[in-house]
Amino acid sequence: LEECHAAFECRVINTMDAGPSTLFLGEVVATHGGATGTLLTADYFRANLPEKWRSEFLKNYREAQDRIRDLAAVNDVRRWGGPTAP
Repeated sequence: LEECHAAFECRVINTMDAGPSTLFLGEVVATHGGATGTLLTADYFRANLPEKWRSEFLKNYREAQDRIRDLAAVNDVRRWGGPTAP
């Protein structure tokens, strides 16, 4: 990967259907350092969001929060046993 701060190689442990998204639980098997520089954090993004994008971003953000609230109930309560040695 070019221009990344870090990369993680993972073995997929589980996948979870979250409606509009699929979540992956992975066991990290290797890490790689990358480029250095300033990270784009959520706080920085929101503080520097171009004004012409702000109303659409806030609308989409609110909709996403409403949708995820409905999907937040955990129905599968099986416990993950933790990482395994190769």
